[in-house]
Amino acid sequence: MEYQWHYDNLIKTRKDRVKNDGVYYERHHILMKSMGGTNDKENLVFLTAREHFLAHWLLWKIHRNQKSAFAFFCMTQFKNIKRYTSSRGYAEAKEARMKIKVS
Repeated sequence: MEYQWHYDNLIKTRKDRVKNDGVYYERHHILMKSMGGTNDKENLVFLTAREHFLAHWLLWKIHRNQKSAFAFFCMTQFKNIKRYTSSRGYAEAKEARMKIKVS
């Protein structure tokens, strides 16, 4: 699968989005801060919660490094907000995190 193409397309189609009242959005760093991204407007896009989860899943699939594994794993945590994932996605995030810890 062309993960980079899907990620780039997601960002491109959401970059100039006009936020709608009543819709929940999360701020996403196009280049993750842990990988050198900044808080500059050009590096930010507003995504729905589902889009944000998918963005980090795609970033894990693209980079497969410790930083993308940690960010993806964090998307599955349920501490302060209710965030749900499929069992397959949760398992992949846990496995990714464990593989990186061991390496």
